[in-house]
This record gives sequence, structure tokens and C-alpha cells, in this order.
Amino acid sequence: MERAIMIGDKAVVLSNSSRALVYYREQFGREYFDELKSAEQVEGFKKTLRLECIGYQILWAMAKAADCTISPPNMWMRELGKFSVKRALAEAERMIYDGMETHCKSEGGEKKPFKTENLISACIACGLSVDWALNMPLGMLIDILNEYANSRKTGADEKGKDTVREATQADYDDF
Repeated sequence: MERAIMIGDKAVVLSNSSRALVYYREQFGREYFDELKSAEQVEGFKKTLRLECIGYQILWAMAKAADCTISPPNMWMRELGKFSVKRALAEAERMIYDGMETHCKSEGGEKKPFKTENLISACIACGLSVDWALNMPLGMLIDILNEYANSRKTGADEKGKDTVREATQADYDDF
């Protein structure tokens, strides 16, 4: 999904596609999901500053996902002029948090955050074009990957773990 918001006195188009996740990781070397969670552990004024910094970086990554020709983060900030990061984040909040609660299950069954490398490898494993997948909204893409994974299960025992059975002659005949 793309949406134009006002940042200062300029209309900026943002995209919550999976590409924003990749641009953030590529530019800043960290996952923005992890950044937001770690900022919650900081106290007081430092927390406010940290959240605004992360918020600006997320806005930049979402703008970059919508328009790959925008300037690097520091130059982009100068081009925008004076603006309230807090106000811009409030306008983009719904887009930012779309897919935020998305998790994938590890082999042990516990939930863990969905990382960029998980996303790329899952797309490749499913036979999706990475370019196509990166243009999808993150939440929708993860729903597609989950549906694909569920449709590939061969069966499950009562604990939900995949089961494998030995092929019978009927299986060979049907093949």
C-alpha cells in the first residue's frame, strides 16, 4: 500500500511494501522491528530521542520503497526542511504497524520475529520472484507465505508436527 503524507510542507509518498524492510536493513544494518523493541527498554528523554531517530529512519525507508531515487537519509532530511517527526509518524502509523505483529514459527514451535533474511529465503523457497514479493505489502506477503507453507504439509500428528509415512503400492500406481 502506498500513501502520501505531509512531512513539513511537502507531500511524501510512503510504501509499506516489504522493500521498506530491506532498505532499512541495508541502510542501517538492523531490523526496524528489533529497533523499536529495543527502544522501549530505554528510559526517559533518551527513549523519546531514540524513538524519533528510529521513526525518521523508518519514514526514510518507506519513502525509499515508494521512490528509489530519493537521497540518502541525511540529505533527505535536509531536503525536507524543518518538520515534526512525531507528526509525520502519527500520519504514517497505520502503515508502519501493518505487519508489525507478524511472526514465524521456529522448528521448536515458539514464535520469533520475522527477519529480512527469513523473508527473502521463504520467497525463494516458494518460487516467488523476490522483486515481485518486495513490492507486496508485508502483511499480505507473509499471509501468502503462511498459506503456501500450510498447503505443503503432508499431514500432522495431534501436536501439529509434520508426519511422514512410507509410500504404498497405491501411491506408486497413482504417481
